[in-house]
Amino acid sequence: MERVDLVKSLDEAGLVMEEAARVVLADPRFQRMPVTRALVEGKLIGEGELANFLASLFHLEYVVLDDLRPELLQLLPRSLMQDAAVVPYRMEEDELTIAVADPLDVATEDIIRGLTHLKLRRVVARRSDILRALQGPKGGMSQAIEGFVAHSPQQEVELFAGRDDTEAAVPTDEFHEHDAPIIDLVAALISDAIQLKASDIHVEPQEGCLRVRYRIDGVLRVFGELPKKVQNAVISRIKLASGMDISEHRRPQDGRSQARVGRRWVDLRVSATPSYYGEKVVLRILDKSVGLLRLDGLGMSDEVYQVYSRVLESPQGMVLLTGPTGSGKTTTLYASLNVRNRTADNLVTVEDPIEYQLAGVTQIQMNPKAGVTFASALRSILRQDPDIIMVGEIRDLETAEIAFQAAQTGHFVLSTLHTNSSPATIIRLSHMGVEPFLVASSLLAVVAQRLVRRICPACKREMRPDEGTLNFVELASQRELPATFWEGAGCEQCGKTGYRGRVGLYEILPMTDSLREEIYAGASQDKISQTAFKEGFSTLLHDGMAKVAAGETSLAEVLRVVPIESAGAIARLLASESKA
Repeated sequence: MERVDLVKSLDEAGLVMEEAARVVLADPRFQRMPVTRALVEGKLIGEGELANFLASLFHLEYVVLDDLRPELLQLLPRSLMQDAAVVPYRMEEDELTIAVADPLDVATEDIIRGLTHLKLRRVVARRSDILRALQGPKGGMSQAIEGFVAHSPQQEVELFAGRDDTEAAVPTDEFHEHDAPIIDLVAALISDAIQLKASDIHVEPQEGCLRVRYRIDGVLRVFGELPKKVQNAVISRIKLASGMDISEHRRPQDGRSQARVGRRWVDLRVSATPSYYGEKVVLRILDKSVGLLRLDGLGMSDEVYQVYSRVLESPQGMVLLTGPTGSGKTTTLYASLNVRNRTADNLVTVEDPIEYQLAGVTQIQMNPKAGVTFASALRSILRQDPDIIMVGEIRDLETAEIAFQAAQTGHFVLSTLHTNSSPATIIRLSHMGVEPFLVASSLLAVVAQRLVRRICPACKREMRPDEGTLNFVELASQRELPATFWEGAGCEQCGKTGYRGRVGLYEILPMTDSLREEIYAGASQDKISQTAFKEGFSTLLHDGMAKVAAGETSLAEVLRVVPIESAGAIARLLASESKA
């Protein structure tokens, strides 16, 4: 449709007189503008009225732009989006929906199609809404920083706080945690992190700035450096909102807070600890709106899923989930509880913290100040006629002994432990002081897990690792290597990382008669591992290589999270067994 055709259509609709439109379009001020913008700038039609008419004329949806996903705003060059008044609105598989102010601009659509290699769908939005949304690509944090700096004093404050030999001087400033720019800045930090699906925010004092990093898909990335003069006010604001003592700077503190972003509420678990350049604050984001994952959606292989599902149906005994912090143990715990959450059973948990509310489950928040520890709560739970007990973490001998005794006396117990592998869990329990007979008679299975990043499907490409790495992996896994390896090249959709989202790696060690005999005898970790291998034990490395072969993740990512020393031990055990 040409300019004249659009003017005629507007005239026929009684919205713009054709003669008046010709006068405006002939004006040198408007001649180089798109006709749609010229009509609005020439005061012939309102912006909203024109957008509604264009949507109807071209049979498109008219939208009012709300908060847009930050990763979508990285798909196109800023200059293109601003000049053409176009913005990515929604992404579904290989189709990108763009919001446009001028549906006549097919040239820009061709450019976007060439840049993204995606199918395009259009919706219509007001030009002013699009340009307002485009302020977002800098990030809410960046805007808040700019606003803060614009209103901050031009002269640096030269006063310094007290110090001792172990603490660097931190400049004081004239800004306070109650100042509006500081409140907006902290809110922007949290809002950006939630929109980017970060799990943690690290606010870290450095020598010349206050660095902010977000942990996204398990990896920390720098997202901004704030002026040093805002350090005290920003950290105090976070501490104040989290119920901490803002006058205390020399002792570690823990706190909790909540944040609302739109209609979403998230819980924040906050930790502050003194460092050389000031207090470092870490905020753990617990986004309850994400919802619980199903057990079959965690990434377990069919073999692990079948064994674990069977173990979960046991009437009594203990199942332990192991791995480092951030390996997804809590997600697996909740998914497991959902499987056993039936009206015929009494489910009770003791957690620190309660991350999700489960309907029909009695959940107890650990509170050491009030005397509610894992051990004391467990004693109380056992007087509540429970069928299934979930203990957030086994941290000491007392908790371990009560949990194992509960598993022996007719209860099904789920818990977690920090170990590197399933066989290592047996030795860890022994070192804690748990009697071998308790472990052997009560333990049903140990599941070790890690989280690896998924390769971004938009920039996925074939690659070939170096021969040294391939030789090591082949020796450690004792399995045939995949024919093809993949990696992410890095694109706008994944923030140039090559990865988007995560999936779990799992290994399960179900207890057998042979393993129980080894535990009774106080066998070493190597001996327990050898026995497990003979019975078909499959390791985290094996599961990782299966996901590499399927193109879900990269070899580098698997080697990043699977302990190298464990892989080497596996190789030695298998080699010695083959010689024997």
